Amino acid sequence: MRRHIRLAHKLVALVIATVLVSVIVPSVLLIHLGTEELTAKVHGLLLNEARAGERAVRSKLGEDVRRMMALADEMRRSSTRAALARDLLDNSDDLLSVSCYGRDNKMRWHEVRASLASAQPASDDLAMPEVDKLAEYDLLMPGESGRPWSQVKIRVGTTAESLEAGSLIIAATASDVSGTFTLVSSWRLSSYGQLLESKDGHGILVSRQGLLLAHPAAISSAQPAQPPYWAQAGHDLGSLEMVQHALKGSADYNMHYQSESGDKVVAAWQDVPQVDWVVIAQQPEHEAMAAVRQMVHVAILVGGATAIVAILLGLAIVNQITRPLEYLAEAANRVGAGDLSHPVGVSTSDEVGQLALAFNEMQVRLGEMYDKLERMVAARTRETQETSDFLNSVLDSSTEYSIIATDLQGTILSYNEGSRRIYGYDPEEIIGAPISILIPNVHAEVAKGREILRHVRLEGTYSGETVRVRKGGRRFPVRFVMTLRYDDSGKPVGYTTISRDITEQKEMEAKLREYTENLEALVAANTRELKETNEQLLRANKLKAEFLASMSHELRTPLNAVIGFGDVLHDEMVGKLNTDQKQIVSDILESGRQLLNLINDILDLSKMDAGRMILCPEEVDVSMIFSEVKTIIQGMAVRKGISLSFRQQPNDLQIRVDRVKLLQILYNLLSNAVKFTGDGGSVRVEAEDRGQETVFNVIDTGLGIPADMHQLIFEEFRQVDGRLSRQYGGTGLGLALTKKMVELHGGTIQVQSEPEKGSVFTFTIPREIPAQGDEAELYGQPSQQQVS
Repeated sequence: MRRHIRLAHKLVALVIATVLVSVIVPSVLLIHLGTEELTAKVHGLLLNEARAGERAVRSKLGEDVRRMMALADEMRRSSTRAALARDLLDNSDDLLSVSCYGRDNKMRWHEVRASLASAQPASDDLAMPEVDKLAEYDLLMPGESGRPWSQVKIRVGTTAESLEAGSLIIAATASDVSGTFTLVSSWRLSSYGQLLESKDGHGILVSRQGLLLAHPAAISSAQPAQPPYWAQAGHDLGSLEMVQHALKGSADYNMHYQSESGDKVVAAWQDVPQVDWVVIAQQPEHEAMAAVRQMVHVAILVGGATAIVAILLGLAIVNQITRPLEYLAEAANRVGAGDLSHPVGVSTSDEVGQLALAFNEMQVRLGEMYDKLERMVAARTRETQETSDFLNSVLDSSTEYSIIATDLQGTILSYNEGSRRIYGYDPEEIIGAPISILIPNVHAEVAKGREILRHVRLEGTYSGETVRVRKGGRRFPVRFVMTLRYDDSGKPVGYTTISRDITEQKEMEAKLREYTENLEALVAANTRELKETNEQLLRANKLKAEFLASMSHELRTPLNAVIGFGDVLHDEMVGKLNTDQKQIVSDILESGRQLLNLINDILDLSKMDAGRMILCPEEVDVSMIFSEVKTIIQGMAVRKGISLSFRQQPNDLQIRVDRVKLLQILYNLLSNAVKFTGDGGSVRVEAEDRGQETVFNVIDTGLGIPADMHQLIFEEFRQVDGRLSRQYGGTGLGLALTKKMVELHGGTIQVQSEPEKGSVFTFTIPREIPAQGDEAELYGQPSQQQVS
């Protein structure tokens, strides 16, 4: 039932997604396009208002300039200059005052409007104000009939004082027979603000310095009430984004701005080029965008209604699809519970009905198969038990290695035949006894044992040499590996110690040292004895390796059967298992696979030591090898999100090699790289033809290896860190086997790595691999170190 509820949810989600794509998305697109179009129209209207304001300002300014030019030209030819200025003041509502300055910039006379008589300067010696030149008008004014044209220079600008008074200064400079004189006039800026009013909004006039020149809110009477601070001439508007864009000449009209009074507005602007002013037309945002909001509301209403109707229709269709599937789900649940006696009751003639008929037929066949599997399980269980007993007997009968398992307190729990041979105790004598019975009761050895336990608890494993005690009290040296055992939850439960008696090796080393010290006197006798001893050890080691190699079929075949039938039980192909049974089967499978890997590695190493590992060279395509090993390792990489890449140079690279062993070499290196690379990392394999040899590189971004471990990792049962063994598993044989297979081809292998910086394993395959006789000579015989 749960699965079909999820299917219904998926169909509902599909319906909703379809509605979103077919209704909502077009609606949103229409809203977007409509909004852009209406916004563009609003900007066009505001731009027209700004242009109209600019024309009005330019016209007003031109008129005032022409008046001053005419006054200056007329004063050139008249001696009643103050009377002419007074006449212009009386006939110009916006003119506030006119002052005349001589060539020495000293005031000659000053006329002011009657209503502003208090503005009369206290002294006639005031200097002419320095007007910031914003523009110059160089125009030729016509003189009297028959006289040449005269030149009057006009300057338009403001000062801090004039802005504070709300006035604009127009200065006209002309020449007469007595010299040059300058007329400085003061004009109301508020009159320009009146030109910028409109029914939908208003405009403002600002200078290139961002200072407000004119605002409609400023009152233009002779004694005006104090306007708001944001409407006063000289107010600095340079911090407003609207003014910044206007002064830069930005063409972005989609921006919404804050006005000088703090309101939200939309705006457009136009330059007044002759005086470098800017007219900014603005309109309240709620008024300008009213049509846009109305269009959005209508689109949302229509789109939402359409979407709701479409979703309701889709839900009705989903119900018609999922109802028959619910009947099938109930039948599947009954089959899962072991009830095969209730057929599905779907009576439709469509695909679902055909599925129901096929399901009923499957129940009948499943019942027949279930009976057959029960009989097979009983038979296979007997075979599994026999195989398990056989494997246990093989391990217990191993006489070369001692395998002892203890709990955390050191109590011995298991004790194999090799332990009995080495230590001399029978199992019934020692199982249940403390492990300290095998450790010399000497302070140094007891302290060393405690240090080893502390190291194993911290690192998970320890290997080295120590001294043990046989039954009867005789001490002897051993080489051992001690590891920490864990339960399924990862909690430590005990220790496992694998050890080997190295008495003969130590005696041989002592003899070799003695022979070295007395080499000149005893060389002949000791050389013969050493040769005989070596031959005996070589024969014994080779016989051991041959025995292990010959056992490969007998060990692997029943263990493969154990794993295979364990998979059958685990997948519940022969019936349901309860939780405890399923956990036991999982433990059997995991232990079986680990044991199989360990046996395979040990047998392969034994074959090489015995000289039974031979090469079957053939011409292979490297790209095909890469493809096969990628297929094998891909699953491990995908689970950790690790990227795999392969490259060969040239692309059609072919080499002569044992194909199976090359695959095993690459698999061992790649599985290690993926295992010790964190989630999201990368692993890369490269192959390059270098004439006499082919070089392979396996590069990862994993944990890395300390420099002092670069050679040790190729030894048997050696790993970089016991904690890694605990976390990632492994026997420590993979790289040792890889090294032997590379050397079997006549190549070499090495590693370059630093902790936390990844590793690069490099191995070579020569163009001419050793002949079969050379293999036996180079790799078929164990070295002196192996013999010892």
